[in-house]
Amino acid sequence: MCPRPLASLIACLTIGVLTLGVPANAQTKTYRVYDTFTDPQEPRNLQNHPPDTRPDSTRWRWANGEGRTLVTDGVVKNYEGTSREAWMYYSELRDAFVAVDYTSASSSPYGGLMFRHVDSNEYFMLEANGPTLYRYDNGYRQYMGSGSKTVHAGEKHRLGVRLEGATIDVFFDEAFQFRVSDWTYADGAWHGFYYDAPNDPNASFDNFEISDLVPKPPCIYSVSPLGKNISADQFSGTATVTAPPDCGWSAWSEADFINLVDTGGIGSPGSRGSAGGGGPIVWSANVPSGKNANSCWGNCGAACSDEPNPCGGPSYWTNAWLNQPQYVDDNYQVPSCAGGTVIVDVYRRYAISGRWTYHGRSSDGCRLHDNICRALGDNPAGFLGCFLAAVVPGSAYCSGARDENWSYTYVLNGHSQQPVRTIISTQPCYTEL
Repeated sequence: MCPRPLASLIACLTIGVLTLGVPANAQTKTYRVYDTFTDPQEPRNLQNHPPDTRPDSTRWRWANGEGRTLVTDGVVKNYEGTSREAWMYYSELRDAFVAVDYTSASSSPYGGLMFRHVDSNEYFMLEANGPTLYRYDNGYRQYMGSGSKTVHAGEKHRLGVRLEGATIDVFFDEAFQFRVSDWTYADGAWHGFYYDAPNDPNASFDNFEISDLVPKPPCIYSVSPLGKNISADQFSGTATVTAPPDCGWSAWSEADFINLVDTGGIGSPGSRGSAGGGGPIVWSANVPSGKNANSCWGNCGAACSDEPNPCGGPSYWTNAWLNQPQYVDDNYQVPSCAGGTVIVDVYRRYAISGRWTYHGRSSDGCRLHDNICRALGDNPAGFLGCFLAAVVPGSAYCSGARDENWSYTYVLNGHSQQPVRTIISTQPCYTEL
């Protein structure tokens, strides 16, 4: 509705553009890591086996589990395993295509890809059956989505994920299955695979890859009409946005007398940092919390602090917004006392999603140290044991240290600068002098 004097409004709706991933992976690839698991010295422990293509002189790294993982007969298999065992490779790629050939020898296949691994308790898992996607959060397995494929004993299938920002596209035998959006662990650059030895002891993997994403062609948009002359009378109208199916968009008003009601398309009415007719958004306090990032378990410094890291590397927090501010409701209440009566100013409520990330450095020695400290507890004896766990190993404490990130997502609330209404109640109040 536009109750305003005669005016010429040109493009009074601003269209924001967000490109989404096209679910296709049959394109020319540049491999960062590729491993056919052939080795002239087989059988050979996986940690000693160099992939066909790899960055510098990097190696496979054990993530968790028990048993022996050997390269033999052109595949990699787990022997004498008693639990789930996972292996990771550091490729420096957070956005990537990750895939592997999986063969099960069990009537109940278990195993698959593990990716965006940020520490031993935080990563994603793609189980072959389905395939089914899970997020593993500090001991809890969160279901994310599933396809409709079934894996049978003796069958070989290629599992794949395309990672780009929050978008995770899942593939089975090169065919797109489903998509989820989740910023959790989006900074993880360790990717690999896992076995479930108790349920599928003879599973094997082959042709593991981590490849660069192939750039997509840009999205092309059109908006009609681009402008419209209106009078002082109330008016409603539409603007049509044309875009390819996988190209997202959002719309917002930059004039306080124009309200968006409905879009009826992929995008949705929103706000771009302004509160409709209420001026700028006033946000709540926003500071990082180490507890929300598992106290940066495994960081070689003092938890998530900005103290210097004894193994070198960074020690700082960064914040990233994950979407545009979204209008919630006119229900943000701020009470006050005036003239002995409670007065409530009601503001427009807004919310925005963000992600705090701590940038630090980690090593096997640092993770062992943190495990010892947490097991001993917060007491004088625990303090002494924790101190000795750092001092006694000496230089080995920092051996193999690499930069790592710890992240968590959150929702921040805010309100318009000006209230939309004021409620004067009959409830008495008292103001201290």
